[in-house]
Amino acid sequence: LASDKRIITAAEETMKTHGYGLSSAPLMCGFQNIHKKLEKELAKFHGTEDAILFPSGYHTNVGVFQACFTDQDAIFSDQENHASIIDGIRLCRSKKYVFGHLDLEHLEEQLKSAQEYRFRCIVTEGIFSMEADILDLPKYIALAKKYNAMIYLDECHSAGVIGKTGRGCIEYWGCDPNDCHFISSTLGKAIGGGGGGYTTGR
Repeated sequence: LASDKRIITAAEETMKTHGYGLSSAPLMCGFQNIHKKLEKELAKFHGTEDAILFPSGYHTNVGVFQACFTDQDAIFSDQENHASIIDGIRLCRSKKYVFGHLDLEHLEEQLKSAQEYRFRCIVTEGIFSMEADILDLPKYIALAKKYNAMIYLDECHSAGVIGKTGRGCIEYWGCDPNDCHFISSTLGKAIGGGGGGYTTGR
């Protein structure tokens, strides 16, 4: 997609109408109508309610954890999760549990022992970039429902890659997007952008 002539032409035309840079932070005037339109399109793409843009995939993971979780919560992270996820969890000060790579039995043991926390969130990737392992998402959803936990699914390496229409791990397995409370991804890989990330969900 990064070399698709239609995308290149659209980018050129948009720079003519909106300029090359944003001139300010989003809080001031750096968030424009085209950004809101992109958020709506990304939510539509994933079958979710809405989306929020970030400067990069890294900022997405760091920002969401800081905004949504505190020291009253417990987060369960696959040991092969990306560094941005690890940094985000560290910054939010939640109780961190690290389970063996794709080890559902280990994860269940940890979930059983953490029922006193306000929120429990299972954090994993749809495709793990170093191993190319595809997450068996239905099993994680079942476990999350059993222990009243949320799912944070990083689709950075699966959005635009797997699924009948490229919608990632959720579409690949035929799951309901609403069963994943947070979906994060990047615009800088298969989607073909020059950077940027986003989170979406219900």
